[in-house]
Amino acid sequence: MLASRTADEVADVVGSVLADDVVDAEHLPTGFGNENWRLTLASGARCVAKFGPLSAEAKWRSSQEAHRLAVSAGVPVARLIHFECFADSILRIFEWVEGSSPATIADAGSEASRFFSDLGRAVGALHSVEIDRFSSRLDGSAPRFGRWAEYVEYRLDQIRARCQATNAFPDSDVERIRGIVQQHADHVSDGCRPTLCHRDLHADNLLVGDDGTLTAILDFDCAELWDSAGEWGKLDWMLFPAFPPTCRQSFGAAYRSLHPEPALWEERKLVVGLIETFNGIPNAVAQGWDEFESECRSRLAMLLAERP
Repeated sequence: MLASRTADEVADVVGSVLADDVVDAEHLPTGFGNENWRLTLASGARCVAKFGPLSAEAKWRSSQEAHRLAVSAGVPVARLIHFECFADSILRIFEWVEGSSPATIADAGSEASRFFSDLGRAVGALHSVEIDRFSSRLDGSAPRFGRWAEYVEYRLDQIRARCQATNAFPDSDVERIRGIVQQHADHVSDGCRPTLCHRDLHADNLLVGDDGTLTAILDFDCAELWDSAGEWGKLDWMLFPAFPPTCRQSFGAAYRSLHPEPALWEERKLVVGLIETFNGIPNAVAQGWDEFESECRSRLAMLLAERP
């Protein structure tokens, strides 16, 4: 994301709210919906400042609650230092966490195994957070549902509206896909329980130490109260395929030591995969992300073809 602020402007704002001079401000051209800056303070501490639009306030307050719950569950995250709404933007400041992209250990056997075992335990801890309703927001700003099928129906209505607004699909295709997803959701719903899901576990949101230790799970902006299978939408799509099969096995063994595999697990993962790829297409069309749109369409077609 391009910077809309100068380094001096960022230094003035952050220095003021933290009561510590900013001696270096570097724009980070990553992140959707956020303008991110890496900062070094006079005290020697480093942090990341994230600026965003006021329209994202409900989403980011929900993210803040998800972050708080993750901390309480013992999940390694970047500590939230400051959250504030200004007249024209929202500011969040997180501590800087040392670490590298998991891609740096893709060919390192023991380090990769340790990382995925750590990640499996961390996700297992996240899914141990007790929740009583399914919802797209943790701050109470969105409807809450007692059954997974009811939530899926609500979510599919939102996706249909975005598809119509972007002309992402003919209406007949939207209704066909919607019906397939709802049918599978109805079938598995009685076995689903709401849990805190990060929902965006890919390499950009994970940090690994030199020894393979998981040092942090970043960016809880997509966190919602889903069926636990919700985590596998991105894991199966964007993370596991980039690593040897043994890494998936290390993750699974660690996760299942906390949460034994439930009934209808593969079909529950299918529901999530269909929702995530179906939802990704109108979002990609709206943003002009042609490559991501193509990837979503290909994966959606594959999931539809392989469903039982």
